[in-house]
Amino acid sequence: MPARPVRARDGAPAVLHVQLPADLKNSVVEAAGHAGMSVTAWVANILRLAARGELGIPEPPPPSRPLPTPAESLLAYLSGERTIGPCGRSWPCDAARDTETVAGVEWCRCGVRLS
Repeated sequence: MPARPVRARDGAPAVLHVQLPADLKNSVVEAAGHAGMSVTAWVANILRLAARGELGIPEPPPPSRPLPTPAESLLAYLSGERTIGPCGRSWPCDAARDTETVAGVEWCRCGVRLS
C-alpha cells in the first residue's frame, strides 16, 4: 500500500509504523543511545537528513536478473523446469535442508508442514 501524504501544519507530529529486522532495530537503539537521543528523535533526524539528500546513501545496485513473474514461475512449474515447494518458493529451498520434527511431523524452517 503506498504511503499517503499527511495534511498537517509543519512540525505537527505524524505517526509512521516501520517493521525492521530485530538486528537492525538493536543497531538503531544502540546508535540512538550513543547519540544521547531517544530512538524516535534519532530516527526522525536520520529520515530528515535522508529526505534532504544529506546522508550520501548510495543507490542500490540493479538486480542481477529480474525476478520472475508469477506467470513465468507457474509456467516453469507446469513444464517441469522447476518445482515449487509448499511455501511457494522454488523447491528444494535452502530452508528445506534445515527441517525440524515435532511430535512426528516434519516442518520446514519457513513454517510449512512437510509430512
